[in-house]
Amino acid sequence: MVVVYEAVAELVPNKKTGASSRQRDETWRALLQDADMPLFETLRSWRAEKCKQDGIPPYVICNNKQLAKIAASRPQTLSALMQIEGFGQAKAKKYGQAMLELLVVDSEKSTS
Repeated sequence: MVVVYEAVAELVPNKKTGASSRQRDETWRALLQDADMPLFETLRSWRAEKCKQDGIPPYVICNNKQLAKIAASRPQTLSALMQIEGFGQAKAKKYGQAMLELLVVDSEKSTS
């Protein structure tokens, strides 16, 4: 059985027109410190490129909240990566190694 979670945008009434519009979920921002933002943006750019190559939407790889949790916790192993909600064996197998390599590069930048 496969379970897919998708964040649902909240419909917010426009004060001027009264019409409803979708508001993006920005709760992921609270998970990050300023120092985490460069890594988050690196992960986000990688995700965008991978999605372009594979012809899939970004949320199939990870949503922004998952990327924020990765940037904040900086997991060093596939096992640690799989502790992030929504990141199971299939995603770890398909995308985990590439993500961990980005984390190693970020770590090397931080120490030099």
